[in-house]
Amino acid sequence: MRLTRSDVTKGHPEYYQDYARRLAEETPGAYYIDQFSNPANPLAHATTTAPELFDQLAGRVDAVVVGVGSGGTLGGLQAWFAKHSPHTEFVLADPVGSILADQVETGQHGEAGSRAGAT
Repeated sequence: MRLTRSDVTKGHPEYYQDYARRLAEETPGAYYIDQFSNPANPLAHATTTAPELFDQLAGRVDAVVVGVGSGGTLGGLQAWFAKHSPHTEFVLADPVGSILADQVETGQHGEAGSRAGAT
């Protein structure tokens, strides 16, 4: 297990994505999946997760609540549900340190990462 810091931003050697990429490059036989840029991430949720949820709920899906990281789950689910169940609403559970609330509320990206005392 490797622990990374959440108080540093992209470009810092201990930023989790940069750290993971570097670790994969330094480890023989390793592969960096890069869930943030890999189109297979949302595609997996559009082709497997969404139909599975829909089937398990017999097509009666009023809303889906998603915690977001890379956006792959949210993007994949939304793409599938837009075609097959357009009435389904999506709720984004935005954790402290995420930049998404800033984007929605102000139209600008705030500072990412953990912030002590943030609400």
